[in-house]
Amino acid sequence: MSQGNVVQLNAFGPLYVEGEVEIVDAAGNVVRRESSVWLCRCGNSKDKPFCDSSHIAAGFPDDGIFIPKGGDAPGATGPLRITPVPNGPLLLEGPVAIYGADGALGYRGEKCRLCRCGASIDKPFCDSSHRRIGFTA
Repeated sequence: MSQGNVVQLNAFGPLYVEGEVEIVDAAGNVVRRESSVWLCRCGNSKDKPFCDSSHIAAGFPDDGIFIPKGGDAPGATGPLRITPVPNGPLLLEGPVAIYGADGALGYRGEKCRLCRCGASIDKPFCDSSHRRIGFTA
């Protein structure tokens, strides 16, 4: 992977996040600091927000390729704060580049919401499908 904070989508599987990663709770408290972490995007993990390989048994139907979105090029370096919103998406704040499973850069910016319920039509981004399906985390 390249330098900086990077999110790599895996075909039919989780998000691989690498860089200066901070997982924070809804109150903003850092609960985990990592240089790399696997995060669930199928909605079936028993260890949310982390991947426990439940996508395999669930047959998660996403190839990890997406249409590039705009976003502003990150202007600074620093940590990527990931907040699992209660019963909602992963909120990413901080400089990040997101790559599809095909290796193509799909997003570069400083703030976005990624789907973790598995139901978004706009994967990897959240389209609020978690509300429609009653996702709980």
